[in-house]
Amino acid sequence: HFDGHGVNVMTRDDGAVGPHIDFQGRITNVSTNTNLISNHGDGTAGVLAGGGNLDPTEKGMASGSKIWVVDYAADFQDTTLALCLAADIKVTNTSYSDDCNAGYNSHSQTVDQQLFQNPELMHSFSAGNQGTLDCNYGAGNLWGNITGGHKQAKNALATANLYADFTLEATSSRGPATDGRIKPDLAAHGQNQGATDSDNTYQVFGGTSAASPGTAGGFAQLIGAFKETHGGQVPSAALIKAAMLNTANDLGNPGPDYKYGWGHLNALKAFNVLKNNQFYINSIDNDGTNQLMLNVPAGVAQMKVMLYWADPEGDLAGAKSLVNDLDLTVFDPGAGLHLPFVLSTVADPDSLDKPATPGIDHLNNMEQVAIAMPAAGQYLLQVHGFEVPQGPAQYVLVYEFLTEDIDLTYPMGGEGFVPGEKERIHWDALGDAGTFKIDFSPDGTNWSNVATVFGDQHHFEWDVPALVSGNCFLRVSRNGFSGENNKPFAIIGEPAPTLLSLLD
Repeated sequence: HFDGHGVNVMTRDDGAVGPHIDFQGRITNVSTNTNLISNHGDGTAGVLAGGGNLDPTEKGMASGSKIWVVDYAADFQDTTLALCLAADIKVTNTSYSDDCNAGYNSHSQTVDQQLFQNPELMHSFSAGNQGTLDCNYGAGNLWGNITGGHKQAKNALATANLYADFTLEATSSRGPATDGRIKPDLAAHGQNQGATDSDNTYQVFGGTSAASPGTAGGFAQLIGAFKETHGGQVPSAALIKAAMLNTANDLGNPGPDYKYGWGHLNALKAFNVLKNNQFYINSIDNDGTNQLMLNVPAGVAQMKVMLYWADPEGDLAGAKSLVNDLDLTVFDPGAGLHLPFVLSTVADPDSLDKPATPGIDHLNNMEQVAIAMPAAGQYLLQVHGFEVPQGPAQYVLVYEFLTEDIDLTYPMGGEGFVPGEKERIHWDALGDAGTFKIDFSPDGTNWSNVATVFGDQHHFEWDVPALVSGNCFLRVSRNGFSGENNKPFAIIGEPAPTLLSLLD
């Protein structure tokens, strides 16, 4: 339903995109570079905002957004900001790199300044494809190889590259940022993506170049969803980013890490947080303290609270890029203290690969507290302005309550499947324990087992059975909890086109 309609986006890439019917009536090619050999820009644009007009299976994320296409400029000192303001563009995507592990440089500074001064704007970047390269962080060839200063900006998004089964592509660049901050921010499906190509064709597209426009398109969807569910109000980019980070499906080590960032983008969970108003917006001055009581209901298996703030551009000569430093602490009903996740920044491969532990964070402009099996009751959320030289600092707090319930996210109902084809079933569930049982019903009454998979697998490649029915259901269950599609889906053969139908 939420396709980014009414939200304008931009891709900064290798020149003009198309022509392609999938962008009919929605594309503005600002780029004058039409003498191209590369189809990189066509790929990023297709993942970001392809309409699927020619082939619905190739639809991009923000398929209803209007898209502007400009040329990439390495230093970000181009017309990007002026055009964003003039055309009311809310999300940009850049899937180009410059120096590996470039540090917090003038490019980072420019991006942070733009996003801090224009709080409704977000820049999304590919994390890079140098995951096996030693870029002199000091921990060898698997760490500290984010490709570009613009990607190390605090307020932007950098995305790692996943296969469709959620495994990390080996070339996907890893953090930390040069000053030890968490990068990448998120991970998304990028490898072997279907995307548009020029002249009304399609291509197989991949790399973090494809993962990043997926994140940008999801961002645009969430802006549109927020506007529709909040009376047309435009959300801050900080609110959307915080919701995306806090609700991401945790992959790799528990909590954040330097491979997946905060996890696999889950736009549906982020939408639920926004729709249900599970957020607070406030501001704080230097050495100030704000407190908030949060009621945690019974039956919660994990609660996650994230503090996030857009930060002013950092000092190029400083040891760290963070300017305003806020701290989050959570007190449970028994007065127990819970601190946010902290990762080691020591330039040693074993240290960088260790799971995050609770501690004090003075590097990042986001902090998350996660509590397993929280007791029901009133929790005190406390935000302290540890060091706020450019205050007051506006921040957002978002929270999520996870249960043992299973949510079947595909199919949801209303889809049409073709007998003999494969469909990837997806579901959301907390943790990797036990096994999931998958059952199918052609009529909503009689069920048969499809498969049983391990608890760390939240998807399954299903061979659609050879039958015809408009009342089909799938169910995924574990430990007495189950989830199924809310409405029936159909299985029916794909009609062959006839001359008459083509003439019609």
